Amino acid sequence: MPFKDLPEGQTHYKNDGCGEPAHNSPMPQNISNWKVRKKKCSQCGVTKPAKDFYKRRKSYDGLHCYCKLCARKYFRTYYYAKREERLRDCHEYYKKNRDKVYQRTKEGIVRNPDKNLARIALRNAVYAGKIKQLPCEKCGNKRVHGHHFDYSKPLKVIWFCARHHGETHRKFDGVNPRKYYVNAVEGRV
Repeated sequence: MPFKDLPEGQTHYKNDGCGEPAHNSPMPQNISNWKVRKKKCSQCGVTKPAKDFYKRRKSYDGLHCYCKLCARKYFRTYYYAKREERLRDCHEYYKKNRDKVYQRTKEGIVRNPDKNLARIALRNAVYAGKIKQLPCEKCGNKRVHGHHFDYSKPLKVIWFCARHHGETHRKFDGVNPRKYYVNAVEGRV
């Protein structure tokens, strides 16, 4: 058990994997200090190292009750099972809050006019057939986004899938765009 001593008057922590701690058990503030080395997945039943579990603050040991592999399967199944419901909810939210959504979109365009113009120019060039969408530079996925390193050159893009596009934005963070562009094309990023 990850706790050395229990608060006075308390005999146990509720130990059911993903469940909430017992109502009288205080949740420790710093989960990262807990010394849980291994845990048994409640889905597949295999004992695995703690790094193979997602973090979950509500759980008694700070980890999800399913290992990462089982959790991914579960979340994917849940995602597709509830897809129609979520789409309906999003559509209803949009209908109720149309002005708010429009205002947020408008603010984004005002905040980043160059970005918006580059996006429009690229989309129009793709529709007109001037530019052909290529597979992701890193993994070959056909569903791609055009990544602009310089918004003043709207048709100069690298094609990335959503995952690698996000990674590129997180890694870019102030690096020289020209150097980064060469590294990205050569696969060193």
